[in-house]
Amino acid sequence: MSGGYFNYDQARIKLMISSIEEIIEKNGRAKTEEELKATACFNHKDYYEKYPEEKFWYKYSDEVIEKFK
Repeated sequence: MSGGYFNYDQARIKLMISSIEEIIEKNGRAKTEEELKATACFNHKDYYEKYPEEKFWYKYSDEVIEKFK
């Protein structure tokens, strides 16, 4: 059966689940050196001195994290 009943939508659902799990895992934690380099495509040391809050992943509230779960 090509596509099946859900027309391959299960792959999209799996991608959403994976993305949400990644958000939960990164929630508010400090970025690694590799992540810092990857998110700032220019002189990242100067950038993070000017914007130190960017050294961390976005912090969702506990209520939002529970909704994600």
